[in-house]
Amino acid sequence: MWDFLKQTYSNDKNVSKILQVEEELLNLQQGDQSPAQYFASLKSIYE
Repeated sequence: MWDFLKQTYSNDKNVSKILQVEEELLNLQQGDQSPAQYFASLKSIYE
């Protein structure tokens, strides 16, 4: 996943976007979400 993020946002203007996405991914928790809902949440972060 980290390689995908680097390739997607790999120019100097997107460093802040990479950090934002990394932080959101690190803070994401499944909680009461079903696996499908959790995956959708995960996917929406980096789209």
